[in-house]
Amino acid sequence: MLSPLPPLLVSYRNFLSLREEDLSAMSMMNERFSSICDGKIIYLVKSCNGVFFLDFELGDGKREFYIYNLTTGKYRFISLPDTIDESHLVLTMNLAFDPEKSEDYDVVCLWSYASGDQLRFSVYSSGSWIWRHSTECYGCNEYGEVDLYGYDGIFWNGAVHWFSQTGQLLCFDIGNCSFRSMSTTPIPEELGIGYFGEFGGHLHLIGHNSDQCTEFDIF
Repeated sequence: MLSPLPPLLVSYRNFLSLREEDLSAMSMMNERFSSICDGKIIYLVKSCNGVFFLDFELGDGKREFYIYNLTTGKYRFISLPDTIDESHLVLTMNLAFDPEKSEDYDVVCLWSYASGDQLRFSVYSSGSWIWRHSTECYGCNEYGEVDLYGYDGIFWNGAVHWFSQTGQLLCFDIGNCSFRSMSTTPIPEELGIGYFGEFGGHLHLIGHNSDQCTEFDIF
């Protein structure tokens, strides 16, 4: 089975505001999440343009997944892709939501078979309530490892992106449910990754070198 990878940035259930006027909003966020916990443990929280993805641990390796709209207070349970029947085979789910284009959202699930020799991709669409399965796969090495810095991708420009240790970008087009090529500035393989994400409509990568004198390269 594929080895777990630590995400570049992990969001947890507790929120801390640095502005006093936001404290009530942060408290309300925790209260709303608590309303659907029902004894479950929040393992991971992600957000995309105001919509939240919640990953719950139930014990015995089982998990449940929900999409939560903090504005409306409505949420939806996300079932497993019909290609698998065990939640531990899910490596992560990536939320894709662009309110300027549609009220619907997509969930890109990264999963593997028990053999763990390939990373597979499936897409859930809120408009149809069904999973689409990509014919694409991402290979692993002999130890069941992939060269990605994390399974949690970044949604930008209609696709989810991952950064690999070889300095390449893996770009998965949600509409076509397939990989697509993407030109990028050459990035040194020895560059350490400090941040990879979207901001202001652009995809950003901040890297640092291994010298004692700290320097940052921003792409």
